[in-house]
Amino acid sequence: MHAMIEADIKKGRILPLEPDRIPASGHALIILLDQPATRGSWKRVRGTLGWLKIRKDPKEWQRAIRSEWDSRL
Repeated sequence: MHAMIEADIKKGRILPLEPDRIPASGHALIILLDQPATRGSWKRVRGTLGWLKIRKDPKEWQRAIRSEWDSRL
């Protein structure tokens, strides 16, 4: 199985962003990516995430969609 994690490197140490995903032992291949000159502002990113919020109850939405197919059975 191949797994991928995201990490930062500070002062020569690898700091994983999700340390709970790292196994107790294993073998790793590390690929260093060029770091962009500037990172996006979290305040700006959070402001654009509002459109991802669910406006309808997923259970009710699924019932409505499935009921459209009831007449075809």
